[in-house]
Amino acid sequence: MAGRLSIGVSGSSGGGTGRVDRGAIDGPALSIDIPAKDVSALFKAMARGQKELGWSLPRSVWRASWNVVEKLGTSTNVADPFRKFSRSQEEDKARKLIQGRNQRARKRGQPEVKVPYPLWKSTDKNHKFQFRAANKSEAKKSPFVRIWNRGLAASSWAWGMGVFGRRGNVRGATRNAKNLATRHIQVSSDKNPKNPWVKITNRLGYIMNALKGSGYHAVDSAMRRAASGLEKEITKTLERKMIK
Repeated sequence: MAGRLSIGVSGSSGGGTGRVDRGAIDGPALSIDIPAKDVSALFKAMARGQKELGWSLPRSVWRASWNVVEKLGTSTNVADPFRKFSRSQEEDKARKLIQGRNQRARKRGQPEVKVPYPLWKSTDKNHKFQFRAANKSEAKKSPFVRIWNRGLAASSWAWGMGVFGRRGNVRGATRNAKNLATRHIQVSSDKNPKNPWVKITNRLGYIMNALKGSGYHAVDSAMRRAASGLEKEITKTLERKMIK
């Protein structure tokens, strides 16, 4: 499941109604049908914000979009810091043979053969590699093992959040991933008071694979959780106003 993921949110002046476009994967003709009840729940929350907080229609679309992107971010996996690898047992046997010969050569006053560093091999089926390093600590410093763009997928959503409000922060993401995130998220929008809309496109080639569980489920559940998040945001804002 590779390709770009696009989600659209739009509204109309008719009492805060609107629609959410299907999330479409530009590529092998795949699409995600977002459950109608989840779409309805999101726009019900938008209508509540307009009625109880005086939000304009564009503002309700913006707040809904922030919540959708935020939930997609929390639905995205952050890789482990290191790819899986282990020490080659076969190579260790060969090294022991060399060490044994060196001991005998030392006793006889003969020259010794240099013992190579241990050999480390990938146990990750998606990334095959092997290299030598003195010990495991040194092996973890290898560019084969360290994932330099850890958290890139989640960071792309976090960057998208910043278009609508507070930018997200991905725990564990590398600095490199955060810097690259801007290249993979695109937000187009129109704040037309009568029909505002937002389209969020994630261009990262493996974005669907990075989503937790089934990528399809993560997208449609994000809409449901976004509606819940927007409802909570409205309730908290009303509570703060009552305290004042």
